[in-house]
Amino acid sequence: MNYPVAKDQPNNLVRLLGPDRMDLGLIQTGLNAFGDGPKADQNAQFQRESDWYELGNQDVLDVPLTWTDGQGLMVEKTFRFRRGSYRIDVTQRITNDRDAEWRGADYAQILRRSREPERSMFDVDTYSFDGPIIYDGEKSEKLDRDDLMSDGAYDIQAANGWIATIQHHFLSALVPSPDTQYVYNVSVRDNVAISSLISTPLDSIVFLAVIGHLSVVGALAMTVSKLLGALVVWWLVRRREAQAV
Repeated sequence: MNYPVAKDQPNNLVRLLGPDRMDLGLIQTGLNAFGDGPKADQNAQFQRESDWYELGNQDVLDVPLTWTDGQGLMVEKTFRFRRGSYRIDVTQRITNDRDAEWRGADYAQILRRSREPERSMFDVDTYSFDGPIIYDGEKSEKLDRDDLMSDGAYDIQAANGWIATIQHHFLSALVPSPDTQYVYNVSVRDNVAISSLISTPLDSIVFLAVIGHLSVVGALAMTVSKLLGALVVWWLVRRREAQAV
């Protein structure tokens, strides 16, 4: 970012993303599929059309990457950059020429170094929040490192939500498509805060398998919750109809 860490350090710029373990900041996206076999996840090797991309005189630049499992499934992932903006749009398009239906979900995650804050009365920035934050569609909440380590991962399911990591006045955020249900998860492991989101397929069994929690109890719980939700909606509709009469 084109902002110095301090006024007296003009060449030491704020860095939110980078592979260095001591100041780790990574954003990963992908598709997780039901079953075994190759997947277009964050570890998949994508192919590019060119070795060089440049915005030039354009206001928008699209960088397409492609992946195939060699069996008829192809994924085109496109990164869109805009002049004068830190925003990057990511789209993933699936072309399935296999006989079997593709079943899975899209996901994204932020990996950010997490460490104990060192407070100093001589440095006001040391009292600024540094860590993950989550928005559930109505309100945002900062998640304390100690709470995540003692209480475990924080999970919610929401539409119109987002997750981010804050460093003083700056943040890296994942903002999914609006009006789409996603499961959000934030945890701390090995001094790394992992903030992730994954879309929820309509099929409960597929979703549980994709996130690695498929069990009879889990499938029954999600099925019962859907039935209760359907009953509530039915009751509200009938109540509205009765009031209209």
